[in-house]
Amino acid sequence: MGTIEVEAFGLSSNSQCTFLLPSMVLLAYSTGWQIITPILSLYYRSFGFSVAEIGLVFSFLGLGMLVFEPIWGLLCDRVPIRKVMVPTILLSTLNVSLYAWNSSVAIFAMLEFLHGVLASAVGVAGRAMIVDLSPSRRGKAFGIWSAMYGLGAMIGPFVGGFAAQTANYRTAFYLSAFTFGIAFIFALKSIRFPIRSALNDQSSKLNSSRSFLLAPIFAMVALNFLSLQFVKSIVPIYLRESAHFIVTETEIGLVFTAIGLIGLPTQVLVGSLSDRVGRKYPAALGMILCSFAFAAFPSISDIFQLYLVTSIYAIGGATIVPCLMATLMDISPFDRGASMGIYGAAEDLGMLVGPAVTGLAHHYYGIDAPFLICSEIMLLNAILAFIFIKRKS
Repeated sequence: MGTIEVEAFGLSSNSQCTFLLPSMVLLAYSTGWQIITPILSLYYRSFGFSVAEIGLVFSFLGLGMLVFEPIWGLLCDRVPIRKVMVPTILLSTLNVSLYAWNSSVAIFAMLEFLHGVLASAVGVAGRAMIVDLSPSRRGKAFGIWSAMYGLGAMIGPFVGGFAAQTANYRTAFYLSAFTFGIAFIFALKSIRFPIRSALNDQSSKLNSSRSFLLAPIFAMVALNFLSLQFVKSIVPIYLRESAHFIVTETEIGLVFTAIGLIGLPTQVLVGSLSDRVGRKYPAALGMILCSFAFAAFPSISDIFQLYLVTSIYAIGGATIVPCLMATLMDISPFDRGASMGIYGAAEDLGMLVGPAVTGLAHHYYGIDAPFLICSEIMLLNAILAFIFIKRKS
């Protein structure tokens, strides 16, 4: 198979690789995951689980990621990425199929933990690939990486919601497993990347001089994913059980599809823009938009307002991720696998804490409480971005 110049994607012209198929790996894996995103909490709810129990189950996803993501990051610096990604994608197809045959809180918690272990491997390896492909234009590179996941987030939720409504929940899990299988085939054929990234000694020294900023960036990533996981785990239940409107599984899937549709071009554009103007202002603006959207959510009274507020959230959320990811790589003194493991661990901490905190807040303080908590968290994040992210990297 011939090689494709990375320059065709606006990336470094010094690297040559088969870029299209690795992108398809990320797209297929993201689609498989997103197929079950809008229906998983509804599936748990169908067994009579409380919102607090559902939040705790989802926390095991973050726990699996938090424990294993740094390990995968170190491993990606020592072995070919293909040896990490291929077997974990294959195991993902088996793991997601088991969701269709269980009804126990404990078993679902175990499956979420395993899902987190496997997904973290694919996430770290995918981000490490992007660093290898474009050491000099990370904002745009991570925008493209995020766009692959964004495209999956656009396709998957509608497919999952439609399958659950027209057939049953089990069908959605089988479709997810099938899509993971497609990702496995692409990975088996296409991924052959170098072990080390092409960063020179000068950049490493520069990164070391700014490594003290790792802690606040870590905190910002964790807080961002705390609120993001709330959207994925609790919001579908809110939409389904809201007194203001009645929505089906397909319509809930369309809400998440709208988030992916808006986020797809936003992530690419913002990633490229941040290479020119810096990461500070795009990241802070995205956090402010998310804060506003969370604050407005309890006041929604019809479908039009739902899609309007969702669109604001989608723009804000899509702006944040490539900026924070590129910022961490700008300042990290570590190899790209370890650096992406650190970023992933911050994500995972948010995903561990987010569902439990917001689920308990929903249970004890009412349906609006989690939205207000997430609004305040994102406002705090914007303040941290203004303080700690440099205007130009």
